Amino acid sequence: MSSEQKRETEAIAHRRIWASHPDRGEFAIDVQIGRPYEISANEWACPARVDGLYSNLRDQHGEDSFQALMLAQNLARTLLAHFVEDSGVLLDSPDGKRVDIQKLFGQGIIS
Repeated sequence: MSSEQKRETEAIAHRRIWASHPDRGEFAIDVQIGRPYEISANEWACPARVDGLYSNLRDQHGEDSFQALMLAQNLARTLLAHFVEDSGVLLDSPDGKRVDIQKLFGQGIIS
């Protein structure tokens, strides 16, 4: 299996969040962080997906697997934060409680 095929199939973390935006209505967002993979001796990459908001995000590159993983989760957090800053609302379920992005990425809980 090529590294391209591998990163498409190996999400190591997934969270579904429901969203609402004045311009788009209500929809689901699937946040996924993939498994870091080695590019070379000093370069690793890690996929991040925020399906529902963005498609075809570039894998995040770092000097080791840890850095690549942290960059991927930071990308997901940043994109969700921008959505909220742009009048979006994130919910833990349809008609549920608001998602606290700080708690989601700091403690793994959503409200």
